Amino acid sequence: MKKMLYALLALALLVPCAAQANEWGTLFAPPDEVLEHIGDRWPDYELEDYCEIEDTPKGDFGFALLKSDDERLLVGYENKQGKMTYWLKNAGAVPQHDNPAVFSRIEEGMMVQGVFDESPRESDGLNFSVTVIDDNREAVQESVTYAWKDGGFRLTHYSSAIQWHCFVEDEYLHYWSLSHGDEGRVRGSVQDEIRYVSWYALPKTPEEAERKLSSAPDLPDGGLFHPQEIRFTGGQKYPVYTGPGKEYLRSGNGKGMVSTNDWIQVFGQLDDWIMIQYGISSDKFRIGWIEASALPEGAQVHQFHQAFRYYALEVSLETGYPNKVLTACELTDDPFMSETPIAKLEKGTPVVEVVYDYEGWSYVRTQVNGQEAFGFVPTDCIDHG
Repeated sequence: MKKMLYALLALALLVPCAAQANEWGTLFAPPDEVLEHIGDRWPDYELEDYCEIEDTPKGDFGFALLKSDDERLLVGYENKQGKMTYWLKNAGAVPQHDNPAVFSRIEEGMMVQGVFDESPRESDGLNFSVTVIDDNREAVQESVTYAWKDGGFRLTHYSSAIQWHCFVEDEYLHYWSLSHGDEGRVRGSVQDEIRYVSWYALPKTPEEAERKLSSAPDLPDGGLFHPQEIRFTGGQKYPVYTGPGKEYLRSGNGKGMVSTNDWIQVFGQLDDWIMIQYGISSDKFRIGWIEASALPEGAQVHQFHQAFRYYALEVSLETGYPNKVLTACELTDDPFMSETPIAKLEKGTPVVEVVYDYEGWSYVRTQVNGQEAFGFVPTDCIDHG
């Protein structure tokens, strides 16, 4: 009962952005430039509500809810030189429900009692919720909450009909339900950047989260690998290769792609390529290479040193002094989870050992069907020169 009261209190504190609606039915009067932009860009949409969040580290922002017969849009504006300038449109950021929706927020200075946090805290006011209500504006149907974090507005909470709630943490989703109370945390990450959130892709139950989500594994920082979890710009996809170049075998049977909407772990950089690990599902990861231009501006990653370069790029499989496969084994790009094979390496297959014995695996360069490829093999299946 105590935690249920906390949850209801948290919702009750989501107060309107202003005390009284204006002639448009919104809680804030939209600036003329916002009204003109909406009228020109979405003439067939109704303005449901408008709200402004002031004094973020990047200035003032405005948000509009637009509704047509079959779609609701969240549209964002940023104050630049005294005028609200369009910067965001995402239908996925808000519930697509037939009932009306309104903005609400916890105002600056108000004390907030979290569902799982025993200590009340003071709100900074840099947050807002979109809440779908019934026609009588009494019962909550669905809601999402965004707060200023890491330089932008990020998803922090979503719920349905107050029956269940999900609180979005850095590496976990924490679930609470009216019937069962605290349902625990599921490790994994969802896309929380407001520009790329998809309401329908968000797991609504712990069981769904367990099936769908993965998170970066905890790997030791040592040898030639220095795993870093980097937050890439969302909404992008990049082709993945087994080696640092387009001439190498492409991952995923020639279809490997990484989405920046999920976690990406970076092991290091070699020239214009970075070695990454990312999740394909909750029980399958992949290690491969993408172009370093995908890195967000200002990102600092480990540079592979000369020894790595020598064995990765300079030792020839044909004329150098390669290692040999001692016993038939499988080459994989997922050594730490599924161990799904890329190819089978027969006894005597030449390989170049780029990294020796990282968590029981050696990182090697070899050929697969006549094309050079990188991958992992058990350290004890090859000689070591």
